[in-house]
Amino acid sequence: MDKTLTVSATHFKYHIQMFEKLCGPFPYLHYQQKYGITPTKLQQNTYRVPLEAATEFFKECARILNDPCFGLTWVNKVRFQISGHIVSKLGTAPDVAAFLLQCGRISALASELAIFTLEPYDQGHHIFKITPANSDIISYLQMDASLLFTKRITHTLLKFRYPDTQLNGKDYSQVLIGHDKPKEAGDRYEQEFEIPIKFNQPVNGLLVPNNWLNIRLTALDLSIVDIIKFEIDKAQLNQHQSHTETVANCIHSLLPYGSPKREDVAKAFNMSLRSFQRRLSDEDTNFKDILNRVRKEQCTQYLERDCYPLEEVAFLLGYSNISAFYAAFKRWHNTTPRQLN
Repeated sequence: MDKTLTVSATHFKYHIQMFEKLCGPFPYLHYQQKYGITPTKLQQNTYRVPLEAATEFFKECARILNDPCFGLTWVNKVRFQISGHIVSKLGTAPDVAAFLLQCGRISALASELAIFTLEPYDQGHHIFKITPANSDIISYLQMDASLLFTKRITHTLLKFRYPDTQLNGKDYSQVLIGHDKPKEAGDRYEQEFEIPIKFNQPVNGLLVPNNWLNIRLTALDLSIVDIIKFEIDKAQLNQHQSHTETVANCIHSLLPYGSPKREDVAKAFNMSLRSFQRRLSDEDTNFKDILNRVRKEQCTQYLERDCYPLEEVAFLLGYSNISAFYAAFKRWHNTTPRQLN
């Protein structure tokens, strides 16, 4: 059975506020009868609204306002408040590429609209690709909103947290949009995105110069609890996600702060060490094996990008010295990093 895609109650309340501001009274009865949405449910922090309801909101607003660019209008009108632990999560990214991928993962807390990936595009660029999670229930209006909001929010957060990213080359260089340009759009898209646009493309995404992706970011001074809270919230969206996978995601974020200790991670999970280890044992693994696997996977990614000196790779993997990193690499590949290159 396919997973039901959702948006958060808070996210949907932003839709309701915008509907009432631009279109008139919100049709609660219709949404209750069709999707089971009620004002009482929307007050519950854990409640998730079916994504189809958000799609209907976008289509209905576009119809009432006669606005074929309502996805862009939504971005201009919405006012988001980003919680502290989400901003904290972004503070763990070691470079712009990791920052963008973290932003993509974080977006699922608000809406499971799309899947974000960072892939090679041409010799000088990667594409920050935004793929509809289910194109059968998602409109082009939502994809427009996702593209423009992603461009603006990532730019704003980077400018605020890491001013140097605005001084070291251009960020987004082009937008690829998967649908034809609406006939009555005029130059609206060009005005909003402020960079070149290609319509009717096989993918939706933002082109990013490779050298900008490699800009280093200084990690924020965060507690283990700050970092892990996001992963726990994210895991709650997927009832099929194993405890092992959640722990692996936590370790991934903790490594730039040094080698994480199982006692500290268990405490951040609000679990005794014994219970923490028992849950991993029930899934036929343990903390040491997960740590080793995550380090090996991350090491491969850093080396493939070919922009980090080995000393920096060792630091990002949580090793206290280069010798410990070399010893681990030898276990993984039966050779040294320099010999492999």
